Amino acid sequence: MYLMRILIVGDTDVGKTSLLVRFNDRKFTENNKTTIGVDYKARVIKIGEERVKLHIWDTAGQER
Repeated sequence: MYLMRILIVGDTDVGKTSLLVRFNDRKFTENNKTTIGVDYKARVIKIGEERVKLHIWDTAGQER
């Protein structure tokens, strides 16, 4: 099994959390709470015959 770490970065209120929730939980909510610090989710996907574990980090959008 492979492991990939993905970091989602961008400005505040552009939809990073919505993207993460939609991909990982397969649902969409319009009113997500503001991320404080960093949020983290994991998911295993299959690419061809290989399994890949994704560690996805959602940042607060205030990286400076």
